[in-house]
Amino acid sequence: MSHERRVEVPDVRVLGVVEACGAVRGTGLPPCGPQHAPEPIDGTIVRQDPAPGASVDIGNDVTLWSGNGRAGQKVLDPDLTTAAAPKP
Repeated sequence: MSHERRVEVPDVRVLGVVEACGAVRGTGLPPCGPQHAPEPIDGTIVRQDPAPGASVDIGNDVTLWSGNGRAGQKVLDPDLTTAAAPKP
């Protein structure tokens, strides 16, 4: 049995979604969102399935979950004493 059609799942956690989806596609695996939703369009990848390093058949989906993560932190005011408190 040949394993030529198998690839290793890249570790795309903590990458932005554009870079992460590109890396996944580059290995012959289509990215998607949870429950076969379309691939994430913004944020940072916080979780993936299959796990990084897993050996899978080319064409298998890689499910990606995104969140604000580090990308969201870059826009925060470093001096939090000047930031307005959110209104209830």
